[in-house]
Amino acid sequence: MIVISYCLFALLVVGATMVKRRVPRQLMLLAASYLFYSTWGLAFLAILVSSSLFNFFYGEFLKRRPSLGRLAGGVADDHHRLHFAPLYHGQMTPAAVPVSWQGR
Repeated sequence: MIVISYCLFALLVVGATMVKRRVPRQLMLLAASYLFYSTWGLAFLAILVSSSLFNFFYGEFLKRRPSLGRLAGGVADDHHRLHFAPLYHGQMTPAAVPVSWQGR
């Protein structure tokens, strides 16, 4: 099953390089990333999906309220603290992930 997943991942990435339009190419690469992370376990996939959603909505927030202070300083620092909090606190170690989430 993992070999099939990696082959499908490779096909998505190679296929994405042939797509000229930006949005379909980005969606193919996002799907490839989700597929790749899912081979490591559902917990890693959940982290990637939540990270993607957080970045998307944070980008939308910045688009609606652009300012140099938000883009270069204070809010960006908060973004990194929120975005990487699970990594800073050791929550991404396999021992901290429930076995039922690891896809085994």
